[in-house]
Amino acid sequence: MDLLPNYAIAIIPDEKLTGYLLNPFHIVGKHKYRLFVKMFGITEYDHQLLKQSILENAGNFNCEILETNQFGTKYSVPMSLLINDRVGIINTIWIVKNLDTLPVFVTAIPLK
Repeated sequence: MDLLPNYAIAIIPDEKLTGYLLNPFHIVGKHKYRLFVKMFGITEYDHQLLKQSILENAGNFNCEILETNQFGTKYSVPMSLLINDRVGIINTIWIVKNLDTLPVFVTAIPLK
């Protein structure tokens, strides 16, 4: 099983959730926002719930290397989440920057 490297110390900046994924006014994020509302019944006020669920599950699912470039290595980690008694599948994207070991959350795509 290939897991996200150092998943136990992974970080999700709050701004990635409140400013983008769960932002109903963001030009791109608003579309994902609607999917997260439909899938889990969460809004921008529930960003800590989403953050906690993603971090708790980052080491439970296989990852795949998407690309390695001059900035670092990007990983994809599809995962199933249980939030508000609802199950949904999302694909999370992470980066481990060159000369670093810390996986940093980039984005998530709600799948179903």
